[in-house]
Formats: sequence, structure tokens, C-alpha cells
Amino acid sequence: MTSSKASIGSTEIQKGCLKLLILMLLNQKQRHGYEVMNEIEERTLGLWRPTAGGIYPILKRMGRNGLVKGEWKVRGKRRKIYNITPKGRETVKKILEKQKIIEDAMNQLHSDFLDIPPSKIPKPPLMELFSHGLNRTMSRKKKVEHLRFTKANLEEMIKKMQTTLERVNRKLSDFDKEHGSKPERKTKNF
Repeated sequence: MTSSKASIGSTEIQKGCLKLLILMLLNQKQRHGYEVMNEIEERTLGLWRPTAGGIYPILKRMGRNGLVKGEWKVRGKRRKIYNITPKGRETVKKILEKQKIIEDAMNQLHSDFLDIPPSKIPKPPLMELFSHGLNRTMSRKKKVEHLRFTKANLEEMIKKMQTTLERVNRKLSDFDKEHGSKPERKTKNF
């Protein structure tokens, strides 16, 4: 599904995101599969480039399900151009609404367990990178500014995640002391 550049997360997360990302891109404008692959790579700052073997089966399945419609056109060479359908737009809306509900519930759980206000809980960078990523029309200066801004945000997220991990480890340690020691699972620090 992904090339050796993939480092954002597990394959399962990428597979789950790919359908949504394709629909979001097609919601902006019609595209062929290769354009979708390139746009995802560009928007994720080169961290993820889905392969043709990942993109085209999903486009085909989404076509069968009425989420997109593909039409053969000539753009230099003959390519299948995909458009999002009204059903596809409704699907994007529902997915984003569901994602927001899950995010709010997870933030509340984190907040309750770790005594951290939801605004301080780090957010995963994939959707942030994707929705505000680089685009081909940006000047070189704007791209560099955007990359520096993204780098600073990622560094800040890592610091917050390390702080959160330390709090979780303290809570686990306190829990073990109160309820008897259990073998501790190793966790990776960043």
C-alpha cells in the first residue's frame, strides 16, 4: 500500500485514512489516480506516498459504491478522471462528523484520566499536514515558511506527548503501588 517513505503510522491507519483523503481531494477538484498519489505525497511533506496498488482499487470500489464517478478523458494521454458524487460529499461530511465525535470523546477520556485540559492534548499530525500542506502554486519562500512552521508544530507536539507519557507512567506507577505491582509494559519515548 505504501512506499518505503511511509512513516506516519501503521498500515491500518493509512488504509483507513486513504479513502477519506481521496474523497477530500476529489471534493476540491476532479483528478486522475496518479494526481491523487502525488497530491497526498506533497500534502504529507513526502512522508507518505500511496502506491497505485493502493489508490486504484479504492477508487474502483468507491466507484462501485457510488462515491466517485470515473470517466475516460484525454489529458496528454488517455486517463480516467474521477469526480466526487453527491453521495461521496455526504460520506465525507459523515466521516468528519464521526471523527470529531471520537476525537472529543478521546480528549475527554484523556482529560479525565490525566487531569489535562483537552486543549493541551497533542493532536496527530496527519490530518493537519494534509489539510494545510504544501501546494504546487506556493512560492519557494512560502513552502520554506510552511515547512518551518510545521516543524515547530511537530516539535511542540512531541514535547506535549513526552509530558503526557511521563504523566501516564506516573499514574501507572501510583496505581501499581496502590494495587500491587504488575509487570510494567515497556513504552517507547520519542
